[in-house]
Amino acid sequence: MLGRRARRIAGTRSRPGLVAGICGLGAIAGGAVCLTPPALGASAPARCRATALTGKVVTPFDGAAGTFGTVVVLTNKAAKPCFVSGRPKIALYSAGGAHLAGTQSSTAGAIHRVTLAHGGRAGATLRWHGSPDEPGPISAQCDQVKSIRVTPTGAGGHVTIGGTALGGGLQICDPPGAFSVGALSPPPFSP
Repeated sequence: MLGRRARRIAGTRSRPGLVAGICGLGAIAGGAVCLTPPALGASAPARCRATALTGKVVTPFDGAAGTFGTVVVLTNKAAKPCFVSGRPKIALYSAGGAHLAGTQSSTAGAIHRVTLAHGGRAGATLRWHGSPDEPGPISAQCDQVKSIRVTPTGAGGHVTIGGTALGGGLQICDPPGAFSVGALSPPPFSP
């Protein structure tokens, strides 16, 4: 508890049994520095664990010169709110479960901290080249992606997206497996 003089200086009064903010004279041009305790029972949501998330991709779009993209969407299935942030790590897998040694790069953009209530969603753009540029068989230039593993920063695991949630699969070409990933952001999503 602050003494009577300190309460007068800080301009606060407290009654026994009540928690008051703590104020003191600051070094900032005659102003007071106040530390206010968080509201009782309030706490910031924790980072989302992979087990609390489900994933899907939205319908891929066809861009110029064989560039394709989609948005990887993560949804909180847990009862409690949690948050995601940063650019997730993405791993691509073939129909047989083989890891496609892709090269992941980052798309420019701001990093957001997205708090997800139950059913809340956050999305990250995924862009790739989908048409072979060289003569010869497509299989030599392209990889067929049948599942994606998404690892959000600090999630303690990954979310697997496949089947109908993947939209039937993706074809990534030239060089095989090269793709870029954007930062997780709140809706609305645009690839």
